[in-house]
Amino acid sequence: NYYEVLDLAIGKCKFIVAALPNVNLFNTVGHIKIGSKYPKVAKDYFKSRGMDVEIIKIEGSVELGPLLGICQGIVDIMETGTTLKENGLIVLDANGNELKDGDSIVVIKDLPVKGAPRPIKAGTKVKNIRLSDGDHNISCKIDGFGAMALKSEFVRKS
Repeated sequence: NYYEVLDLAIGKCKFIVAALPNVNLFNTVGHIKIGSKYPKVAKDYFKSRGMDVEIIKIEGSVELGPLLGICQGIVDIMETGTTLKENGLIVLDANGNELKDGDSIVVIKDLPVKGAPRPIKAGTKVKNIRLSDGDHNISCKIDGFGAMALKSEFVRKS
């Protein structure tokens, strides 16, 4: 006997970086504290950005860390964002700006596209993005390329 797995189309979470609205983690000079249930993921993310962070493992309601002064920001998983909003936190893009569905962005460096004769050029404007799961966490349509998935670290909010 075997069981067939049924996709219930629920529980679609993505990793996010969040902080209080008055905190810009990506422009903070010096050492910062980040709370997370996922210390390795958090450490690897900030290390890849060359940032000096201390990861504090938090079990339970990670979003309370910044409110209690335990940390300046968090790395957690998010499905709808309701709990973050209830606790006054915002989701940040790679430049420290709040990023939401429907936002417009600008590509900040030339991005090669597999199978395309040319890259997406720095300065390309993209409207009406959608946040999505996975490493390439922005879904969008780019003129001349069609539907694309981009990494938030290569864009800034316009």
